[in-house]
Amino acid sequence: MLLAAVILCGSTAMAHAQQLDLTRRRGSFTEYELARLPAYCRDIQGTPGYNGARGKHWRSMMGNDLQHMHHYCRGLRDMMFAENPTLKAADRRFLWERATNEFAYIIRNARPRMILMPEVHYRQGEAYLLLDKLGEADKAFRRARELKPDYWPAYTLWADRLIELRMYDQARPLLEEGLRHSPGSEEIRQRLAKLPGAPG
Repeated sequence: MLLAAVILCGSTAMAHAQQLDLTRRRGSFTEYELARLPAYCRDIQGTPGYNGARGKHWRSMMGNDLQHMHHYCRGLRDMMFAENPTLKAADRRFLWERATNEFAYIIRNARPRMILMPEVHYRQGEAYLLLDKLGEADKAFRRARELKPDYWPAYTLWADRLIELRMYDQARPLLEEGLRHSPGSEEIRQRLAKLPGAPG
């Protein structure tokens, strides 16, 4: 009985913490979250100037677009939050929607050829897929491929949805295109091998 009470108390506390996480100040990251996010996320939260050695390091890669990247980190965190199986469906959808807004901010304000832009478009497509907004997802993945043709995740994630929908006539040429640009991708090869009509 005592154990059950402790478990119930812990579950209640977890649910309460989740609710706080959904609504708390956007720039407040926990150590657990930062450990799962890209390294630059730790260095650019709450410091708009991004000064110091770490700021110079990231700026050497991203240029002045670094000033916008805290939005990308917030979007990634929302996607991470949404993986929690105890969340309500409405809360999960809220997080996905909020993530698309954060990614859209980067797309609007950073240089189109910024080094991480293919990944930003890919993450945007991923969020749209989870929201079942297939038209928007298709556009996002397409833009990621245009910017970086050898970026294999932008082929495979969209191909997975096409395969799920049995749209093999679209999945196959997409994967073949990806393999031409990224011939070493086992992820693409595995999907091609599983398509109906693939050589045995």
